Amino acid sequence: MSTATLNFPNFLEGVPESDQRAILPELEEMKVAWDAEEGLVPQAALKEIFKMSHQGASALPGRYGLTEYRFFGKNWYSKRECEALHKLKRHTGGKGHNMAAMVRDCLDDARKD
Repeated sequence: MSTATLNFPNFLEGVPESDQRAILPELEEMKVAWDAEEGLVPQAALKEIFKMSHQGASALPGRYGLTEYRFFGKNWYSKRECEALHKLKRHTGGKGHNMAAMVRDCLDDARKD
């Protein structure tokens, strides 16, 4: 996963001006979250980022306590937290629960920085 700085995309491109007013407040709120989290990752991308099944990727946010945002009817997660999680070796099986607790603690510490 790349740690490059992501610029906020121009989501208004191609949207008729008459429709832009309706989505502008949510887009502004998303921009604030984007800046705070150094980017946002759509839930649909988690499967590819972490090279796991759809079911496993769907469980990641709850299991590791990722900060979740909801914009335009889709779930988005902190890019900073996803990068931190991606760097860790996640175990499966019996010890996975202990690892999940440790990762949640690490992510809580990362949020304080």
